[in-house]
Amino acid sequence: MSFDEDILTLKPVPNLSFEHPYLPTSLMLHSIPSASLKTNEILASSSVYGINSTTSEYCTPLTSFDWKEVEPRRIGTSTIDTTCTIWDVEKGVVETQLIPHDKEVFDIAWDIRSPAMPVAELERHQASVNAIAWAPQSCRHICSAGADGLTLI
Repeated sequence: MSFDEDILTLKPVPNLSFEHPYLPTSLMLHSIPSASLKTNEILASSSVYGINSTTSEYCTPLTSFDWKEVEPRRIGTSTIDTTCTIWDVEKGVVETQLIPHDKEVFDIAWDIRSPAMPVAELERHQASVNAIAWAPQSCRHICSAGADGLTLI
């Protein structure tokens, strides 16, 4: 879309749009600095049926996804089938699947810690944890929100 300041409306740009076969649930725009003065921007989108992909092997309702900022060709997705999947978006292939959860996974975020070992196990909630977020200025603090109505730091 481009914004027309004269008539104060958004106008579609045909070569920058695409249709979703299923209801879209999330969008992320990532800017990649290039050697030239221009910046390349990449758009990723997810839907209730899966990430945009030509393979049907990994089609399951997605709950969240996140871009790996230091390596923008990688996206991690979470699903209701208890898995998290790491995608190489340049090649359009799955690199790996992580299946460490007993229940649905509703959120995912990249972290610089070792992926094979949990950072912490949240034990103070009396129900499912619905969301987590790392504190932007502290590598030691995480906030969690649960179905028990509690938000904990």
